[in-house]
Amino acid sequence: MKIKNNHKSVKTSFTGGNLTNYSGLYPIYKFMKKLGIDKLIETKLTIEGRHNQKYSLAQIFNIMILCLLGGMDRLLKIEHFSLDPLIHHLFDLNGHLDIDTIRYRFKKFGFRQNNQLPKFLL
Repeated sequence: MKIKNNHKSVKTSFTGGNLTNYSGLYPIYKFMKKLGIDKLIETKLTIEGRHNQKYSLAQIFNIMILCLLGGMDRLLKIEHFSLDPLIHHLFDLNGHLDIDTIRYRFKKFGFRQNNQLPKFLL
């Protein structure tokens, strides 16, 4: 009796030339991309923004999700997280997310968006 091995091989590398403090969150980011969370956020949640906003709602939400999974629980830590070169590359940030931008977006999150969120998650 022959046993088939259908598992894909895992490639490992021990060269840490471009590692940052938050490189461990990269597999989670890839999983979020594969699930299409950013597209769901953009299509299902509607928040009216300003005409000159630099970052999309999906960028802010995804960064917040990664921060919470990484153990960051304060807005100041999230601002420092957005300064990381990996985060700049993944989310195509021009600068960093400042505290006021995050606060403004979440203050705009009202009754309508709270009703949309459970439908988005299901």
